[in-house]
Amino acid sequence: MKNWGTVRKIEGKRALVEVCGQEACQRCGSCLGAGRQRLLWAANPLAAQEGDWVCVELPTKIVLGSGIVIYLLPLVLMLVGYGIGGKLGAQIWQFLGAALGFALAVGIGSFANQVLKRRGALEFTVTKVGSGGRG
Repeated sequence: MKNWGTVRKIEGKRALVEVCGQEACQRCGSCLGAGRQRLLWAANPLAAQEGDWVCVELPTKIVLGSGIVIYLLPLVLMLVGYGIGGKLGAQIWQFLGAALGFALAVGIGSFANQVLKRRGALEFTVTKVGSGGRG
C-alpha cells in the first residue's frame, strides 16, 4: 500500500508524514479516514527532511494478510462454530458456536496485530522523496 504525503517532523530515523486517504479509499468513502488528512510515523531510511514530499509504503503482504485476518478468518470460524453447534442439536448451540468462532477470530487477530507491532512489521517506510508534486 502506497501513499504520498508531506514530512511534518523528523525524530531520529523516523518521519511524521501527513497523508491523505488512498485514491481507492476516496472513491469508496465508506471509512472515516477517506479523503481526510492524517498523520503517521514512518521509518525514514532515505533521510527525508521536513517539508519533503514523500511516498510511504506498507508491504503488500502485510496488507493482504491483514485483510485475511480481519475479514476471512471471522467468517470461516463463525461457519465452523455454527456447524459444530448444529451437531449439538438446538438452534441456540448454532448461535453460540458462531459467536464463539467470531470471538476466537477477534482474539487471534488481536494477538497477530500485537506480534506484528512488536516486530515493526506494521510500520510504514519512506520509499521515495519527490520534488513537491504527486508521483
